[in-house]
Amino acid sequence: MKRNFGIGSPINKTYREAYKDADKSKYDTYEKFEKAAKDWNIEKYGTTEPTRDYKKQGLKSKKELASKHTRAKQDKKIKEATSQASLKAAEAKEFVRETAESISKRDLRREKRKALQGKSREEKREIRGEYKKAKKTLKQLKKDN
Repeated sequence: MKRNFGIGSPINKTYREAYKDADKSKYDTYEKFEKAAKDWNIEKYGTTEPTRDYKKQGLKSKKELASKHTRAKQDKKIKEATSQASLKAAEAKEFVRETAESISKRDLRREKRKALQGKSREEKREIRGEYKKAKKTLKQLKKDN
């Protein structure tokens, strides 16, 4: 069954024709209705004239135009999220570099000496092992950055 999309069809209506059928309690003036309709078309199709634009682009329907617009919006969101993630990663790397530069071996030794005072032999061994790991980590951080 072939559909007839001639004059008077809801697909080819102008904003004025559509306003005649609109809920007047919701849109008391034509200007408010037109603004709302255009905003909806921009949200759904990415244009205020979807019928004209899908024909211009050689698409078969407004539905294709809508899906094309949706894919473009999704791609944009993905691109933004990726750029934000890379920016955060760069900020984190800079923070680690600054932190690694602010810590010196001398500071680690002083902190270790304070921690060792008054401890038993077993506790001292554990503390020395922890500080040895911290020293290796610090060296690796400075090397990476």
